[in-house]
Amino acid sequence: LHDYASPLMSFRKFVEDGSDSTLFTVTGLPSGASIRLATMDLYDGIVYKVSGKGGSGSGVFARIGRSVANAQTGTPVSLRVEVKDLPGVWLPDVGYLSSIEFGGERSEELSAGLHYNRATGTAVTAAGIATADSYTLSAVLPATPTEAELAKAKIANVATPAPELVPDPLQSRLDEAVKDAGTNPIDQVRAIEAYLKGTGYFSHGLEGETPSRPGHALERLTTMLDNEQMIGDQEQYAVVMGLMLAQSGIPSRVVMGFTPKGGDPNATVAVTGEDVTA
Repeated sequence: LHDYASPLMSFRKFVEDGSDSTLFTVTGLPSGASIRLATMDLYDGIVYKVSGKGGSGSGVFARIGRSVANAQTGTPVSLRVEVKDLPGVWLPDVGYLSSIEFGGERSEELSAGLHYNRATGTAVTAAGIATADSYTLSAVLPATPTEAELAKAKIANVATPAPELVPDPLQSRLDEAVKDAGTNPIDQVRAIEAYLKGTGYFSHGLEGETPSRPGHALERLTTMLDNEQMIGDQEQYAVVMGLMLAQSGIPSRVVMGFTPKGGDPNATVAVTGEDVTA
């Protein structure tokens, strides 16, 4: 399972396809909810990838049946997903799964290859999904903590793999980002977030936009951080923030997924490449 290509490597392909490609449809998605494709926990200098190396922050991938042991608290939801143009082994999901059931002609094959990581909420089927596959899932959406709660929060004892390589200019950028931040962990996080939003220029590098190369290997990030003006999109900025947090001693993971438009949970929403984010 660890040898599958990181979905983050396909980020720019989703962006380039945009609204011309319906990846999947989803019914029952609550207003404002995001859809996870996969959670990446290890940066090796080439790609941020799904390791599942164990430990509280990475978890492990285990075979599961229709039901999943779920001790999370929050809002229960039920979704139906129908696959269109989305390739690969990663299953779009939300929150933390309680159950999942496949439909269609390939249901037994998809079920036989089903694995789930309870720590990161990432689901995968070794059979790979294809057009016309479908599944129904139930899950729990944990409540989002308030700023007041975050201000009092401590860093949890969560172990994520240390980055194997870090761009040389990252530390100087990090020092600049947090120079006026407080000592609370959330102050550090918000300072990094504000720095990247305030000083970074956003571009997908599409036709008519400012040039911005895809990828997040060490060379791409080093060039980005070395330039007077940082240029990138969610792929690069999410990875840079994850690495900055790791350098600050704050456990971090990068999540790739989708934020579809629409807020009617009774409606069927078409998710396209325009909705991809990290």
